[in-house]
Amino acid sequence: MYKIKIIPEDFFVKEILDLSQFSEGKRYGYFILKKKNLNTMDAVERIAEYFKLPLKDIGFAGIKDKNAVTEQYISIKGIKKDIALKDIQLKYVKCGNEPISLGMNKSNLFEITIRNLGKDEIKIIDEYRNCKKLGFINYFGEQRFSRNNIEIGRYIIKKNFRKAVELILKTASKKTKKLIEEKMQKSPNDYLNALKTINRKLLSLYIHSFQSYLWNKLAEEFKAPEIYIPGFEEDKFSPEIKKRLMEYLKKEGIGFRDFIIRQIPNVFTNGTSRKRIIEVHVNFGKIEKDERFENKKKIKIGFELPKGSYATVFIGELFKKQLICQDKIQRV
Repeated sequence: MYKIKIIPEDFFVKEILDLSQFSEGKRYGYFILKKKNLNTMDAVERIAEYFKLPLKDIGFAGIKDKNAVTEQYISIKGIKKDIALKDIQLKYVKCGNEPISLGMNKSNLFEITIRNLGKDEIKIIDEYRNCKKLGFINYFGEQRFSRNNIEIGRYIIKKNFRKAVELILKTASKKTKKLIEEKMQKSPNDYLNALKTINRKLLSLYIHSFQSYLWNKLAEEFKAPEIYIPGFEEDKFSPEIKKRLMEYLKKEGIGFRDFIIRQIPNVFTNGTSRKRIIEVHVNFGKIEKDERFENKKKIKIGFELPKGSYATVFIGELFKKQLICQDKIQRV
């Protein structure tokens, strides 16, 4: 069975973002954040602690993997200084007037070493080498969901704030747990305001995890160029897809209007359109001896994906033989 992320260096991600989109100014410093063994939120929390800044003063375009070496852009209000912390390097690039926010990146470049390859996996790779362009269903990957994220999002949408807080306390960072626990000590049953102490980006991520779970179910069932990510806008779906989505929501015990969370008004819960099929140009490297697994092989592959698409999903579809060769992409 193939393996990825055996060591962080096996999974390298570089974010593509055009800094020229920001107007000139001095409010924010723009940095390249290089990290490993940390997800983006954990790295940002450590940077905020170092500079003694609130989390809202640090902006980023996307959540990057923990078990990887990643490079991405972040903005920090009022800071223009390089730093080096454990597993974090922050390099100042320039300054401007707007913060970086979610979705501003164009794409991500990947260089991934796939290990523990046997004859069957090598045969699959050789079959796909001759395809100049490959396609795959643009499912949201496990990084989006993590542990309990879907359940937390579900409870927030259902307005069961107590259950949401209890689950968050099982998986959140030390800083987030501390904020919640301090709030709960002052007001033991005020779960709503305990949630409000959490960084808005993290709260939104929980809700987006549940929305992404629903989108994956729709994308598996329906062939369409694009499918809207479920939110409170029910007029964004074709009649057939809307009917099925309403069945999903009924089983969950919610409706479209439940995605409007008036108790937490600064959390963004409407959906956006998402391409169902992504096309990829892949550079397959040489099959080599795998020094970490006896009698096995490894390969390095490189490719670029648009923002919001997952390399782990692409690799999973590769070895399930679910990739689509170029001349068939439009028919799937």
